[in-house]
Amino acid sequence: MVKFRLGDTLDIKLVISHENVGIKDLHVFFVHTEDNTAHIYFGLQGREGKDYPLPPSEQTTLRWEKILDEDQKPGVYTLDTLNFKTFEDATLEVADSVELSQFEVVPAHENVPDVEDVPEGAPKVIDAPIVVE
Repeated sequence: MVKFRLGDTLDIKLVISHENVGIKDLHVFFVHTEDNTAHIYFGLQGREGKDYPLPPSEQTTLRWEKILDEDQKPGVYTLDTLNFKTFEDATLEVADSVELSQFEVVPAHENVPDVEDVPEGAPKVIDAPIVVE
């Protein structure tokens, strides 16, 4: 399992294919496996001038960075929610269609391998985009 230290930057890249669907909101939650009140959130909200909605597209790449500050609870985090709200206000849940994504947050002093040194047996990066229809 990939590990990140407190103070490290967590970089999330999400590639989606949504040729027939415009996306107004997108929410991604990683939840601590032992404490569901501890979570890491990424997303966009295309209203009230916060972010621009995503018009239908063959492929869109979104990227978020979050520094794991000292208040983040160490432990294993699992992808819990990945959903999209369309221009028509329909909510599409797609977390179940994504390979289980987990990572571990460890104390700042713990030695962790570089991301290039992913441990054997860790989930592979999926190159195919998530398809939203």
